[in-house]
Amino acid sequence: MNLIKITTLLPLLVIGLTACNGGGSSSPSNNAVAAPAATGRISGTVPGTVIEAYADNGQKYTVNSTNNGTARHPFSLDLPSGMGYRLVMITNEGTADEVVTPIGFLDSTGATQTRLQFQPGVVVDLGNIPLAMSRNAAAADDLNNDGVLDAPLVLDHAGANNPLTKTDADGDGVMDYSDQDHGSYAYANGINDPQDTDHDGVPNLYEDSDNDGQINKVDTDIDGDGVLNADDTDSNGDSDHDGLPNVIDADSATRIAFDNNRDGYLDDDLNHDGFHDDDSNRDGLHDDDLNKDGYHDDDGNRDGLHDDDVNKDGFHDDDLNHDGEHDNH
Repeated sequence: MNLIKITTLLPLLVIGLTACNGGGSSSPSNNAVAAPAATGRISGTVPGTVIEAYADNGQKYTVNSTNNGTARHPFSLDLPSGMGYRLVMITNEGTADEVVTPIGFLDSTGATQTRLQFQPGVVVDLGNIPLAMSRNAAAADDLNNDGVLDAPLVLDHAGANNPLTKTDADGDGVMDYSDQDHGSYAYANGINDPQDTDHDGVPNLYEDSDNDGQINKVDTDIDGDGVLNADDTDSNGDSDHDGLPNVIDADSATRIAFDNNRDGYLDDDLNHDGFHDDDSNRDGLHDDDLNKDGYHDDDGNRDGLHDDDVNKDGFHDDDLNHDGEHDNH
């Protein structure tokens, strides 16, 4: 049985090139990993940029644009279908002039959405995205000067392409731009977005929760109470010891994941949304994991399976319809 942490569950499907950041050359990585068949693709051009896609389950996918000697560097990034992603683009990464730009797009009501999902084989061309290349250029949209735009760059307003006009995540023949019932590009009422819990369009990692000028991604004390995140068990402990406090970590639980067929999804994630199928509140834990240790409460040997799962398919052996319940309940 393949036992792995979910933070490394999904492979990096498109390998990043050497950072462009407006200059320099790019070369392919020698560590390419074959992508699963069930993927979609985003592409476009940017002015020398790191492109990040954050999945519902906390996995990050990233690629660098390719310096082609023009002001429009192309990029292409393959992503497993069936999950939602939030896009972030970074210019001058790792320098004092770094600018982080969350990406948004409009739906038919005029509301800004930031979550993108697509079916297998769909290719979404975002067009050319004009990003700020310096802190000074971004100053009007980054009032606290933390290097992160205060709100998403709306592609419709920037002259780029709206991906919701090109995707039909639930396959009902209505493009996501106009489809209000599929629940794929926006969470239903009462469901928290694990990557953007305050729904402001900026992923939790790039917020500055204590307004100290350091974004959460690099802040060792994100609530500013003087207790390091790793030791701050009252408010923002780090349950999975990955360096990210629970309050901003989409993968905050000590999750143990099983992917025996190595398709990039949990064995009991038949709908491929990045969560256990018996995780109704999408907190990363099984619904019957009341002690929140990452295992079913009836998993005495902690092998990731119910104790009565003799055929080891991830479900009770008397759960023939795989709804997470015994059939006699």
